[in-house]
Amino acid sequence: GVVQEIKDALSPEQTVALTVWAEARSRFDGRKWVPNSLDAMADIVNIINNRAALKHLSVKNVCLARRQFSCWDTFGGAANFYALMERAQQLLTGKAPTDKLLGCLALAHDTMVVTLSGATHYYSPASMIPPGRVPPWAAPPAVCVVERHGHKFYNKVRW
Repeated sequence: GVVQEIKDALSPEQTVALTVWAEARSRFDGRKWVPNSLDAMADIVNIINNRAALKHLSVKNVCLARRQFSCWDTFGGAANFYALMERAQQLLTGKAPTDKLLGCLALAHDTMVVTLSGATHYYSPASMIPPGRVPPWAAPPAVCVVERHGHKFYNKVRW
């Protein structure tokens, strides 16, 4: 279908940038959605790069793997998925990206220095429904190695 055609047409850099934009352009602070800095968004680039290195996959395959990044499917929120698809179509047709997406494209091209202690997974506690819920993958042997920008980052996750 059309969604698969869009995914197939995106470059690895565009795929990473769109993933980062959709996953981390804002965060829920417990009361409202607030914009994230590019530093916070860079953390998601690190997650993608760490997963790619660990599993010997391309960054595009990491981003588009089933149920890895909720933004690539409606199960993670239909509004975010459709916003992502709209931005993807704009990139593919040559329309100028927003400043935030442009920043994500720059991040996708850069090699990140910080690796988040090898973290391969993350979640936002404030966004969990019901409040206080923890993803099943965060159970031991998973270890929370970093907590910043409203996210908890884990390594040693079974996946």
